Amino acid sequence: MIAPRLTAPIAACLAFTAGAPALAGPIDVTFTPPEMTAQDLCKPRPPGHEVRARWQDWKGDTLGERSDALVRRDMRLLRGMDAEAWFDTIERAQELLAERSDSYGEADRLRDRLSLLTEAGRTDQIREEGVGQALVDAAPMGSGSVKTTAAALLSEGRAGVEKDEDAALSLLRSAAYEGNPNAIIELAAMSAAGVDVPDWTIEPDVAVTMAFGAKIGDADPLVCDRINQIASSYASGEVVETDHELAERWYRFSASLGDYNAAWEVAQYHMRAEVIDKDNDVLMDHLRQAAAGHLPYAITELAQVLQRGALADRDIARAKDLYEEAAGYGDMTAYTRLASIAREESDGSAEDLARRIARLGEIIEQPDPPAWAFARLSDAVLERDGRWAGEARAQALTKRALEIDPQQSLARLQKARMDLRYVDTPEAVAALTSSLRAMVRENGHTEFMQGLQNIYHCRAPQAPEPDKAQIWYEAEAFSGDMTITSEALAAEGGGAPTDTLVVTAQLQSQALSERSRSLANLLEQLGEGAEDGLSDLIAMSAENGEPVNAARGRAAMRQGDRGAARRWLERAVEAGEEGARVDLAKFYADPETRDVERDQILRLATEAAHTGNGAAIELLLEVDPAMDASTAWETFGPDIERNGDARALIFALPHLDDPERIDDYVARIGAVIPCDGGDAVRMVNAMTALDRPEAARHWLDVARVTAAGVDWEMVAVGDALLEHADLYDGAEEAARELYREAAALDYPLAYRKLLSMRKDGQADIPVSEATELWTAYLGQATIEDIPSALRLLSFAEPELKAEVEERVDVRGLYTTAAEKGNPTAQLELAKIILDEQGQDGAERYAELLTASAEQGQDEAMMLLSEAYAYGIGVETDTEQSRQWLERAAEAGNTTARSRVDLLTNERTTE
Repeated sequence: MIAPRLTAPIAACLAFTAGAPALAGPIDVTFTPPEMTAQDLCKPRPPGHEVRARWQDWKGDTLGERSDALVRRDMRLLRGMDAEAWFDTIERAQELLAERSDSYGEADRLRDRLSLLTEAGRTDQIREEGVGQALVDAAPMGSGSVKTTAAALLSEGRAGVEKDEDAALSLLRSAAYEGNPNAIIELAAMSAAGVDVPDWTIEPDVAVTMAFGAKIGDADPLVCDRINQIASSYASGEVVETDHELAERWYRFSASLGDYNAAWEVAQYHMRAEVIDKDNDVLMDHLRQAAAGHLPYAITELAQVLQRGALADRDIARAKDLYEEAAGYGDMTAYTRLASIAREESDGSAEDLARRIARLGEIIEQPDPPAWAFARLSDAVLERDGRWAGEARAQALTKRALEIDPQQSLARLQKARMDLRYVDTPEAVAALTSSLRAMVRENGHTEFMQGLQNIYHCRAPQAPEPDKAQIWYEAEAFSGDMTITSEALAAEGGGAPTDTLVVTAQLQSQALSERSRSLANLLEQLGEGAEDGLSDLIAMSAENGEPVNAARGRAAMRQGDRGAARRWLERAVEAGEEGARVDLAKFYADPETRDVERDQILRLATEAAHTGNGAAIELLLEVDPAMDASTAWETFGPDIERNGDARALIFALPHLDDPERIDDYVARIGAVIPCDGGDAVRMVNAMTALDRPEAARHWLDVARVTAAGVDWEMVAVGDALLEHADLYDGAEEAARELYREAAALDYPLAYRKLLSMRKDGQADIPVSEATELWTAYLGQATIEDIPSALRLLSFAEPELKAEVEERVDVRGLYTTAAEKGNPTAQLELAKIILDEQGQDGAERYAELLTASAEQGQDEAMMLLSEAYAYGIGVETDTEQSRQWLERAAEAGNTTARSRVDLLTNERTTE
């Protein structure tokens, strides 16, 4: 509790004792509260919002019924808030006090005038008006308070008053003998410090007891203010020895007389429970009393207690009402909590977003708004209006946030992300990266490290700079905060137990930081039953907007559990998690479910496409027969303009006619494109279509670097290099190297690419190495890939083919694929059986041909027609032979078409 009237006397005491012996220490006095029945006796010091409301529209004509003491206290409070802003109000109130009250004499007016000018910083005016000297001149006939203030001026030699310690001491002694408690306390402190005070013989402990007794004095409406000063003396230990238990008793005594400020002090003592024994009942009783006094900080604290449900029954609705009340008084903590609750309870709807924006808008309109509110509002505006449509407003909000607090981390990161769109020179890149490096040094957040990784890897005009990017990948890894991926989990799965424990511990740490991907991977790592033990953490992450369900759905997909994946992705859509609609639409688009779930796919993908999601647009083009590129552009163009991600913007490029608009879209892409080989290849193709060969070469360089370590991306980039070989020196060699790196990761398609290059004479691979590649490829190939792989093997030279067939059971591969229903495998196995077994295998031959033909395999249809014509494994049947021949011709089999044409001509000739 701050006691304003003690400030000047204590300063004077320090001035008096500057040349004295060392302080003997605080005075040992035990002064206990009197016994008194609890009653509403006091007029407590009002909260700031109440004082402001009472005086902000005051006309300056009358002070009404309010007593002099209460008016003067209000003026002290206004001075403490902002003396300059309230200067005219305080000045006019003091004039009216002098006019209406005989007890408010000239000396009191001068004292208040001096305090006003001092707190308003008008030191020159103090000298011009001579207020300080006038107060000293009037002090001998003034009150004890006037004398102590004048003594302070004389002892310090300020406010235009010449220093005179003897005169100061004389005034202080006079005030003390008149019973002024502050003067008595000062003289007691001086005596205790060893200062020789003439004509003062009262022992320090007796003097302090007298002073405290004088403070209680009459039971007037301001008595609680003075009681609180006694409590504050025991709490601070400046004059009397610190005694927190006694301080708490005095505050409780004051609270029992109706002072809600004292009740707040009691509640704080029991909340901290550092220097007294905690009593939750006492805490809650006094916290409620303080909140009932409309103290915003007490209301906010009570709301938090109800929100958490620790000291009282959990009541979120009541907590929100209390936060609303405190926010209405301008309490920033309450505003912060309401904003957090709004974010936690958001269902992702436009209505919820509007409420969040409205709440943040209220916060930034408050006096001295916090920087974080502008930064969060910037994010919310981008969410509502779109990354591109909302950028101008978001930039203005971010700028304001940084004006308030240049170190506000979210605002700095936002600025860096938005500035990247306009970075087009090495100098601009250097300035941006310098800013991000400074952020890393100051707080070590991985978001800034990731920003540097992306700039150097793919987003800067001079990218890729892999060495510089690697520095920040290593820094993130060294920080221990790099997200543990499913690949890392797989790698650790076969490691030592201690390694697995380390990874699990890291996952737990990151999950506790509410990182959804790590949380999902942790649940995957811990296995069955883990969800029960982490239910609170899962709920907390979900409340904070983390896409927990979507992350768990993707984790289930990696494990091959389609049932769990579907369940979690559907929950993610219900929860409104970002990106969940596209994830679920892609899940439904699997060949096994595509036809059944077509309506769902179209609905989810269309909704996502209207948010500017490029993957959703690509999916619609794949699954919706009515959707072509022109229709997609016409339908989703405005959404792409407003909020398009990198894929959507790339899709849009061919549909733009204005070169300036194309350049703008390219700049947007550079600011948001993920640093991966797949998106870089998309840019290669887009730049080639726009006849921008230099840009295409740039993105080929980016693609080569960003694809590193990701098997399918390296193959995709290798394919792009070969496709655009005319743009890139050494394209074949570079593609070959990428295929080799992907093959080293056991990626089947990489093996095939290398073997195809060898067949076409583009790769010099000896038979021994080719044999190893074939062995690995056939060992990794899927059922669907086996027939085409073996067909490619059929083109190999005899030596290589023989080497491979010695190691690999080719017939076994065909048999397995055929049993799984692969039509090509069924065809090839039928041929092998007939070659090996002749008429003995004819029946199995016909069965396999039939199974393959019924799935649309045109060559199988042709051979089955011959089987019916010649009775190979089936009874001769001319009609069946004719029907299968016609179906083979319709399916595009050239031999069958020729035979049908010949038969048709023969019938015509006849």
